[in-house]
Amino acid sequence: MEAYITPITEHDKIVGYMSVRSAPSRPMIDAAEALYRAVRDKRATLPSTLKALNSRPDAMKWSVWLAGGGALMAMAAACVPDSLLGLRLAMGVSGSVLALSASSWCWVRIRAGLRLLRDGLCCLREGRLDQNLVIREGGLLGRALLGVESLRIHYRATLADVISAGEDTRRQAYSVRDEMHALAARSLQQREGLNQISTNMETINAAVHEVVTLAQRNQDDAGQTRSVAEQGERHHAGGSTGGQPGSGGGWLLAFFHGGTGSGA
Repeated sequence: MEAYITPITEHDKIVGYMSVRSAPSRPMIDAAEALYRAVRDKRATLPSTLKALNSRPDAMKWSVWLAGGGALMAMAAACVPDSLLGLRLAMGVSGSVLALSASSWCWVRIRAGLRLLRDGLCCLREGRLDQNLVIREGGLLGRALLGVESLRIHYRATLADVISAGEDTRRQAYSVRDEMHALAARSLQQREGLNQISTNMETINAAVHEVVTLAQRNQDDAGQTRSVAEQGERHHAGGSTGGQPGSGGGWLLAFFHGGTGSGA
């Protein structure tokens, strides 16, 4: 795991620190494993980050000191008596060379730092957040480069969080989509079930209608049978009491009585 500790500032004051971790590359893992093996074997020690930061040269600071020393040496050469002309010339040339070398060295280091700063800002502008800044400068220029590197780490961590949140949102959207599909399928099944229930109700309604029709017919037939039975009862009751002359029942009774008397 590659970790980068960057300060959190408010109004140029450090109020906390943030650790940004990212997956290292295979060469970085191999280098770390080799270093840990060497530390276990007492052949090496873990490097100090603070010492590494303090060991970075401040080009502007050292160039001022060196250039100032060269200028003082050149001016001191003027105070050397004429009898020591060789010493005067040596001091003057050495001071001038030292001042010129310090100025040149400062210019080269500042130009390299500014070029690195430009490249870092270009990477931020183009969104190439995987390009590390190899900082070798100290002092004000080094702090400016560290600020750009910290900004790159912040942007990378923020972008990683946004991508992670987007991935979570995508998974949740897919889950909601699947649930909606399942709900639609259940609704379709329920609709088919309701259609089946409606069909069954129509079948039951038709059967009930047939039963009612059959019951009505039975009731009508029963009414007719009861009417015929009542008529038969009335006819039977009228024949057993003699009835009226000329009625069918009386005629049948007289016929039977007459036949019986003639046989006697």
